[in-house]
Amino acid sequence: NSNFETINNYLEAAPIPTQDFKLFLTQLEQTTFTLTKLDFFWFLLNEKLIKKLFISLEKNKTVSCLYLIGNGINKTSSATIAKFLKDNQTLTTLELGNNEISSAGARLIATSLTINTTLKRLGLASNKLGKQGAVALSNSFIRNCNLNYLDISKNNIKREGASSIADLLKVNKTINFLNIAENNIGDYGAKLIFIALKTNNILTHLNLSFNSDGLPIEPAGRRLITNILKTNLQAVRKARKATTTSTPSTSPTPSTPSTPSTPSTPSRTDYLLKIETVKNLQLYNTYLMLGKLSLLSLNHKKAISYFENSWNILVDLKLEVEMKSNLKIELFRLNANAYYK
Repeated sequence: NSNFETINNYLEAAPIPTQDFKLFLTQLEQTTFTLTKLDFFWFLLNEKLIKKLFISLEKNKTVSCLYLIGNGINKTSSATIAKFLKDNQTLTTLELGNNEISSAGARLIATSLTINTTLKRLGLASNKLGKQGAVALSNSFIRNCNLNYLDISKNNIKREGASSIADLLKVNKTINFLNIAENNIGDYGAKLIFIALKTNNILTHLNLSFNSDGLPIEPAGRRLITNILKTNLQAVRKARKATTTSTPSTSPTPSTPSTPSTPSTPSRTDYLLKIETVKNLQLYNTYLMLGKLSLLSLNHKKAISYFENSWNILVDLKLEVEMKSNLKIELFRLNANAYYK
């Protein structure tokens, strides 16, 4: 149906029937197709279907968000994706987490991203990129980068990879969200990141969790990095506030008695800052993770309970709108309810 805005599959991982997928691709190529977001969550697509998908996407001019989490994407499929990215001017979000891209596939994708000017969000978590993959991506983004969101968590990039990321942060002017959690960069790698952040006023969100490598990141180092990020975030907030409050000069008007100013509506940046300081965020993340795991194991009753708990936390914090767009909690919750009924 061309009226669907999102295609989601949150059932237990299972290959999609080939004929059904080919039929969908035929519809995708039609000019009447208005789809803007595709989410193939653990569809287990093979190399041939991945290739057919991107051939169809070359003919489609509406899809801007593509999620291919858990589809066994390897070096061969990475080459297909890299070829597509060189010429595509529509896709702004590409999520490739939990695949088999490896350092070889990362080099292919990195090369194409030196040419691509439209992609803004790239997810490569859990892809066995290693330090070589991190170096390839960093070198590519140093030459040309339009991304503002990059996730390379769980890729074991170690100190060498952290060093290349630090080099990127010293010169990059676009990335404001970076996730390098669970990469064994250790305290030494964190120090390199800290030094780079001294000259970076763009990055506002950084995930460095679970990066011990035998030498855990010292609390003092974490505090220093947090302070820099908060400073950057406050600067962004101040700039946005100045932009929204500034008005063009007009002819003088008679003075009127001053009235108390009404508080401005909290901006998206205010919400993000609040997220960082709210103690309940850890509990929210725990509920969200447990809900996803329950849903994948088809325990829908538990999934509903976990998602509702996480949703209630967001409602209490008045952050439900933010999470609808960024973490898709509402989609997970609605799908869980639909399957359970």
